[in-house]
Amino acid sequence: MTLLDAPCKHRCWVISCLIYVTFDAFGSAALDLCAVAAGRVDAYYEHGLNAWDFAAGLLIAQEAGAKVWAPSPSMPGSAGEIIVVAAPEVAEEMYALLQSIGALKPLAH
Repeated sequence: MTLLDAPCKHRCWVISCLIYVTFDAFGSAALDLCAVAAGRVDAYYEHGLNAWDFAAGLLIAQEAGAKVWAPSPSMPGSAGEIIVVAAPEVAEEMYALLQSIGALKPLAH
C-alpha cells in the first residue's frame, strides 16, 4: 500500500505536508525540523536553505531518529539544493514521492 492508497488520514498527510511546507507554520527551518523531531509533523522539505538555517534543527531531528537528506553545509543556499527530513515510518516513501514529481532537483536562484 502507498500513501495515495492508504486511508484518508494518510492521504491527508501528503496534502497537509505540502501545504505545511508552503506556509512554513513555525517561522524558521530549524523550528520546522524540530517539529519533525518531536513527532508533530511527519516530514519537511525545502529548497535553498543555508547551513545556518537548518544545521541545529537537522541535528536535533537526526538525533531523534528522523531520516535526513541534506546538502553539504558548505553548499550555499543559492544553489537551490533540497533538504528532506522525515519520520522513519514514512521517510523512504516521502523521498520516492518527491523524486517521482521531480521535486528533488535543485531550484537555482
